[in-house]
Amino acid sequence: GRNIAKTEVAGPGFINITLTDEYLFELLDTKIKESQKGKEIIVEFSDPNPFKELHVGHLYDSVVGDSIANLLATAGAAVHRVNFGGDVGLHVAKSMWSIVKELGGLHPEKLLRQLADGNLKDRASWLSARYVEGSKAYENDEEAQKRIIELNQKIYKIHEDNDHESPFAQIYWTCRQWSYDYFNDFYGRMGIEFEKYYPESITAPIGLKAVKEQQKKGIF
Repeated sequence: GRNIAKTEVAGPGFINITLTDEYLFELLDTKIKESQKGKEIIVEFSDPNPFKELHVGHLYDSVVGDSIANLLATAGAAVHRVNFGGDVGLHVAKSMWSIVKELGGLHPEKLLRQLADGNLKDRASWLSARYVEGSKAYENDEEAQKRIIELNQKIYKIHEDNDHESPFAQIYWTCRQWSYDYFNDFYGRMGIEFEKYYPESITAPIGLKAVKEQQKKGIF
């Protein structure tokens, strides 16, 4: 019919049917455009972790996620683009161990001086190198592993106490912000706008509380 551009036999028992572009646009206008009207949909995608460099997987996730969000918005939904990232956890502690080692101690002023003129990419590459060094130390150095585990607890404590003043906290918040600035530059070049970041430091306590409450009921 007029809606089919071509049909092809694709091996025993299979036929490929290609629809015309005109028919696909007609479907978009008549069937799809109003299909999600009145719905409110959260699309969470990309999800890079701070203290690391972006890679091709983040590019893929960002393109696919934004495409899904665009399709849903075109279909009439109110779409919220959000982004999750692990700003706490062992990977952050590994990075922080190497950062402190590289600075020769808890010297936030040295951190700012060392990378004062660095662009976002330079800072992200430096942070990524710190993560690689910390990861290797965690696997190969027993003393470093113990210290990284201690730092992991210390990072959670920073959030618990809302500490922005101690030297360790200043280094942490500065490096986390460098990561987010780097992410925002990446998304800006792609034309992707996120409504909100959901860092793990905010979501983990909520999840932990929910699990503990359900444990009392015997669900978990």
